[in-house]
Amino acid sequence: MATQVAGEQYYHIDGQLAEIKRQLRQPAGYPFDPNQLQQALQLVIEGKFQPAPKIETAGTLAGGVGWKVFKDGQINPFDVDFLGASMEVFRDDEHLPDDWDPYATKLLDTVGQRLYPTSFDTCSATRGQKKLGAKAFWWYWNNPTKIPKDWRKKYVCFDATIFCDNNTGEFYVLYLDHESGSCGWDTYRTDESRVKGTFSACLP
Repeated sequence: MATQVAGEQYYHIDGQLAEIKRQLRQPAGYPFDPNQLQQALQLVIEGKFQPAPKIETAGTLAGGVGWKVFKDGQINPFDVDFLGASMEVFRDDEHLPDDWDPYATKLLDTVGQRLYPTSFDTCSATRGQKKLGAKAFWWYWNNPTKIPKDWRKKYVCFDATIFCDNNTGEFYVLYLDHESGSCGWDTYRTDESRVKGTFSACLP
């Protein structure tokens, strides 16, 4: 429901916006992380005033395997060869409904495209779509016999969850592949053009 903003509240909000602009114009530079500012402003523009739910690091277990814990308590392994200790969740835009039907997932062709996680810009093929992320990825990973047969010659990316390598500053998403003849997984750098056969998993 729309609300008319007026009086003291209007001037207070307007003053806050002016303060952000003042900080951006400082000769010495913006004192905070401009990427985080851009992300926060985009969320506000979309009416999202609470932080998106995050996948929290639960430490590293024996054998060098990094583990992540989802908010529902489910624990899933990320192989250190692909997602090591330096990798953290940068953004999680997955909004998986309780009645999600994994068999109805649609795949959108993203060959030649890239993701730009710091500016919230996405592949043109998935713009405006509800992309799936790490939680959906783990459903398919834990149920490999239920993966649709037509996925078997495709790279299926889960673009709603972005990981950042703190050592390099590079961003990644998870993807499933079948290059070896059986289900496998890897990470795809967001700044790399996607090769033939790469798709993004989205809600129907």
